[in-house]
Amino acid sequence: MVTNALTVDVEEWYHICDAEPFISPADWPSLPSRLMIGLDLLLADLSKAGARATFFVLGDSAARTPRAVPSILSAGHEIASHGYSHKQVYKMSPEEFGADLDRSVGILKEQGAKDVRGFRAPEWSIRADSIWALDILARRGFRYDSSVYPIRIIGMPAARPGLWRVSSANGRSLVEWTPPVRRILGENLPFSGGLHLRLLPYKVIARWIRELNDQGVPALVYVHPWELDPDPPRVKLGAVKRFVHYARIGAAREKLKRLISDFRFAPIAAILDDLDPAALDEGPER
Repeated sequence: MVTNALTVDVEEWYHICDAEPFISPADWPSLPSRLMIGLDLLLADLSKAGARATFFVLGDSAARTPRAVPSILSAGHEIASHGYSHKQVYKMSPEEFGADLDRSVGILKEQGAKDVRGFRAPEWSIRADSIWALDILARRGFRYDSSVYPIRIIGMPAARPGLWRVSSANGRSLVEWTPPVRRILGENLPFSGGLHLRLLPYKVIARWIRELNDQGVPALVYVHPWELDPDPPRVKLGAVKRFVHYARIGAAREKLKRLISDFRFAPIAAILDDLDPAALDEGPER
């Protein structure tokens, strides 16, 4: 039976990229935290199902809610970095990205994460104009990244779905794991997390994951604690972003509970322990 990767982006309900006309980082300290509401529900569901996951923890969330990282660790899950400031990578210089990354790893280690080996950028923001970030991650000794999305608008549509290897200029390498997609009408359609997990029928999602697993390919699933919050605060947003952020938000928890019941899941690091990175295809084209 194939083991799939379950991942969680640990961030608050107000950590929304490009929402500055309505809410800005300067507002965050004055807003109520609801992180542990969704996180506690998620940890309970995972414990009941005997499933483990990788939690990409935002540094800002860890600093404001110091109970989060110890709670995740005590439940036997993996801690990885989601950066510190929730700023897209392509809006930072390499120096800014490196400093943000180091700050995030520092606070995660202060709170008990001994070995932070993975990274996911906010809003999947390692793309063609910020691919240099993979070199920085490799040079800092990260084992894997999961920041590239093979879709248009926010990602790299030409990127290879699934697992591949990235070599840096100094000879170090890391594994990239992109979410799975289906090719529909000439476009890549995501189905394993966020808006698409909430919108698509469960039978469709399960069938597509099962088809991957039948080929021996593990799927990558992702959720956010705010998607599991039974009463998340609503931020006034533009029409498109409001739809992406809130459409059928109440469906996330039940679908996730069915997934962790029907499929086997583990943290990314545990899955990579059984893989030979050298056997993976090299990418992306640079």
